[in-house]
Amino acid sequence: MARSRAFSILLLKDGYDSTTALKDDNTLIESVPASNLPPGATLFVLDGAPRPPWWKSYFGVQRDLLQASKGALVFLPVEGRVFALAFGHVAHNLRDESYEYDFGIKVTLNCVDPKKLKNTDTLEPGSARRQRTQHAIETELTYFDFDYDSSVLKSITGKVKAEYADVVKHATGGSSLRVSTPVTSADLTDLCTRLLHLYADESYLESFPDIQKIVPVRDPDRVAALNQKLQEQIRGQA
Repeated sequence: MARSRAFSILLLKDGYDSTTALKDDNTLIESVPASNLPPGATLFVLDGAPRPPWWKSYFGVQRDLLQASKGALVFLPVEGRVFALAFGHVAHNLRDESYEYDFGIKVTLNCVDPKKLKNTDTLEPGSARRQRTQHAIETELTYFDFDYDSSVLKSITGKVKAEYADVVKHATGGSSLRVSTPVTSADLTDLCTRLLHLYADESYLESFPDIQKIVPVRDPDRVAALNQKLQEQIRGQA
């Protein structure tokens, strides 16, 4: 059996790609050549210089110790859209307005078995209390004490349905989708194509009809537009 590897996957908004999605001050090495990239993909690498960990001098450790930050971003075009596959701590190099904030959670809700959920991360807007709940056994959302009318679902983890088990066993979704998969680099385009179709699917509402009664607005473009509307209404009442 092929070894599964961990992936953190984001979907860029329509119109964004590797030339427009990265922050101007990013420290990634551009367009690194690689022999096994999927067709059309572009690789950016984080190759941090080795340095001692902060706690070496803090405790006066008498030994040469070095650590370095390594990571990569792969931009993969699929059916007119572009995915960003993040390895290591590199996703913060993406512009905040460049990706879909509901991608991971929608794909997860569409592909998980609703009776085999593992954990949830929720937020109560009124008290700003965040709660992570994990069950020892896979179960339904009912057993997580999730309040549809007053809680925000930030992320959810569960075992996927049988029709997706050939490529993914479990999925965790928030803004990004986190999965472990045995697919080879040559099959990543096919995997992302399936994910793109899952993102466009609304069938999760049959299994989770009230799951997103309250949804936070985190997309900077939408926040700016709503702030503008609010300012206009305030001025109109003055």
